[in-house]
Amino acid sequence: MAEKIKFVFSIGSLQVCMLVFSVVYAQKYTLKVHTTDQAILSKLKIQTLFSDSLAIYTSMNQLLKELKAEAYLTASIDSVYFLKNQCNAVLAIGRQYKWLQLSAGNIDDLLLEKIGLKKTIFKNKIIEYQHFIDIQKNILTYLENNGYPFAQVKLDSISLINNQLAASLNYSKGTFIRFDSLLVEGEGKIKTSFLKNYLQIRQNEPFSQQKVREIERMLRTLPYLKLKKPLEIIFEYDRAFLLITLEKVKSSQFDGIVGVLPNQEQKSKVLITGQVNLKLTNLFNSGKRLHLEWQSLRASSQLFNFEYVHPQLLKMRFDVGAKLNFLKEDTSFFNLSRSIKFAYQLDDIQRVFFFANYQTSSVTDITATQAAVGQEQNRFVRFANTNLLTYGIGYELNSLNDFFKPLKGWQFKIEVGTGNKKIIPRLGQNPLSDTVFRSIALNSVQWTINSQLQKFFKIGRNATFLLKSMGGIVFNNQLFMNELQRLGGLNTIRGFNENAFYASQYIINTAEARLYFEESSYLFSFADFAVLSYQIPTQTYSDKPFGVGAGISFTTKGGTFNFAYAMGSADFQQLAVSQAKVHFGYVSRF
Repeated sequence: MAEKIKFVFSIGSLQVCMLVFSVVYAQKYTLKVHTTDQAILSKLKIQTLFSDSLAIYTSMNQLLKELKAEAYLTASIDSVYFLKNQCNAVLAIGRQYKWLQLSAGNIDDLLLEKIGLKKTIFKNKIIEYQHFIDIQKNILTYLENNGYPFAQVKLDSISLINNQLAASLNYSKGTFIRFDSLLVEGEGKIKTSFLKNYLQIRQNEPFSQQKVREIERMLRTLPYLKLKKPLEIIFEYDRAFLLITLEKVKSSQFDGIVGVLPNQEQKSKVLITGQVNLKLTNLFNSGKRLHLEWQSLRASSQLFNFEYVHPQLLKMRFDVGAKLNFLKEDTSFFNLSRSIKFAYQLDDIQRVFFFANYQTSSVTDITATQAAVGQEQNRFVRFANTNLLTYGIGYELNSLNDFFKPLKGWQFKIEVGTGNKKIIPRLGQNPLSDTVFRSIALNSVQWTINSQLQKFFKIGRNATFLLKSMGGIVFNNQLFMNELQRLGGLNTIRGFNENAFYASQYIINTAEARLYFEESSYLFSFADFAVLSYQIPTQTYSDKPFGVGAGISFTTKGGTFNFAYAMGSADFQQLAVSQAKVHFGYVSRF
């Protein structure tokens, strides 16, 4: 005979008792649980010593949850009384029930299929209450991500037959909610149209709690804005409005220094050296970025970089970027690179990109090169005129918890490119040069692979440990010095001059500890270790440079100051204080 029963999951008098003895909060309390079934109680982990009454209340709730997870669904606290510093609780454990049948109830077949459930899931097994909670959570998660944030799931038609339970799942969807619009407040300025496209919020599409979480994550990746307070959702009738309060971040920067020195080569002229770096972010309040960089640190050598990024092209998830780079290396060679890049945002942490790059390299002054090389010109042919058209694809992942103060998370990037390279030979200079250019393929296919991986491990409230690895390789048997990757300096291998190394294949591993003492200011210590090599027609080279050091980065109202002291060891440099390098700079932010 079926018997209708009702389960009460509150602890009733325990709440009243807590109000009574909470006034004596400064004392230490012990908890003693009285029950008729000590064997079951002994299997549970029960804390007995507490600093206040609220902790006892929390512990008793947890005890009931553990019993229900073991299928003691009618477990309850019958009474609670307090004697001096001891709290006594009378616990009724009740029966351990089995399912006779758990049916789908009013949940339709399509919803069951979406969450991977069958109509009949338990039969003659001890109920696992946590399993029901998981089912309930899966149903609610699906519904709240498909327009029903107020859905409810519960057990219905519960009956007891021969000490076994039968029940069905019952749910109510609630009001179907659609996204309406963004409400943007605060000092941070950004066009609403750009923000809607960036966050992928479409008016009238079903509400999704998962998308709301992704929005918060995506806003944290913007370098020029930050959330002033957590995202708020305003429900009005069947609409959801997202209230975003933004704070402006000084992310545009300018730094530079220019020097005028006597020209040692031409006595009647002066030599202008220096470095200028300009980064403009969030141009026209639409997320556009512009970067200009110029360097002239040595006589007859210059570097210039230009980059522009246009996000959300034609209101799609495509970002388009263009780059121009040229490098003049003393009187040896001149490299010019032009590239275009299309990036597509897959979700809040991943994106793929496609690129095309055309690079030309020209030997600028053969006479000067021969004079600089001297007798070694008889042994080495270092430079060649080349051009290379490359097409490629890449992937990026960024799960860092914060753009300005990363304490945990991953960052990964890889790109693969291939193209046709053409060598324009320089014949008639000397017999060795003629022999080299006649013995190699002037037209060939070249592959390049570049990658970077870094992981932040949070080791304290304001401390993190960074492991980083970056590498690259060029697959081609006809490489020359002016085509190789340049490494060394603050951003690659610290403890060495900028661009001190040439390489066609390399890997750089970094271990760095950071201790933050302000929002974006920190002390750090590091170790860089690299393995690199190259092979050109008449020369091979390999090295294992190593650098160690420490420094500080701190932010002021006007900008950021960086200082790093590093010592490096390589084939041409000893690990010594006399060879140490000081990398420092001040970046003005506005």
